[in-house]
Amino acid sequence: MACCAAMTRHLPKLHAWFRFVTSTFPVASAITLGACSHQAAAPGAAQPGAQTGTAPLPFQPSPLGASVFVVHLISDLDAFEKYFESGDALREAGGVKGYLLSRGDDGKIVVHFFAEDLDRVQAALNSVQMQGYLNRSGAPDASLVWVTRDASVSLPATPPPGKTYSLYFKLKVSDFDAFKSNFEARDALYAAHGVIGRGLHRSTSERVVVVHFVGTARDQLQALATDPEFGKLLSLAEPEGAQAPLFAEDLARSRPQ
Repeated sequence: MACCAAMTRHLPKLHAWFRFVTSTFPVASAITLGACSHQAAAPGAAQPGAQTGTAPLPFQPSPLGASVFVVHLISDLDAFEKYFESGDALREAGGVKGYLLSRGDDGKIVVHFFAEDLDRVQAALNSVQMQGYLNRSGAPDASLVWVTRDASVSLPATPPPGKTYSLYFKLKVSDFDAFKSNFEARDALYAAHGVIGRGLHRSTSERVVVVHFVGTARDQLQALATDPEFGKLLSLAEPEGAQAPLFAEDLARSRPQ
């Protein structure tokens, strides 16, 4: 299975779980993995030019690795939960260290898996055992998958005690260095909207990036997507294929150790 092939597919029974998909999915698209109760977040940085004089940001830099974002179309949530939980051992064998599982306002299930080594994840996904798991009873009706390398990730200093929400963007970026710099320069803006974790994730072969924010207040996180200052960051992405961001309620999480 080609890790970062520039392909878009609806996968009947998740045949290509970790293939990088570059189009069709909304500009918003990201996720985490999990069956624990620790929140995952994203990257952090100093904030030149946004807001100043704010309190220390609630997140801290995290070691970089790989992230896999999966969006599932499901018709039976109970069956999917059993299906997902039964894959814990296979995911661990593939190097998955944590996840955040969320449910979008449109009913889609989004999972953000955290791993250390992309090659190890790919090898596990290509295994006979994993292929058998992906096609077992309870598998999603269809799935979209993005495989990325982490470019800038920060997690909360401590796991959040209450409910959290996720905001995802899938974008095409021509000048990645400029986008990354501007992304990291707005940490104070993110904190002002209740963000406790953030991540910027980059395809290894395409100009596609996935941006993931985690926050504690639904309305504040939703407001971030329409904030004019945040719009300046989005203006650095290509308008081609831009769609609405994906907003989701986090249901289960397992924080990388």
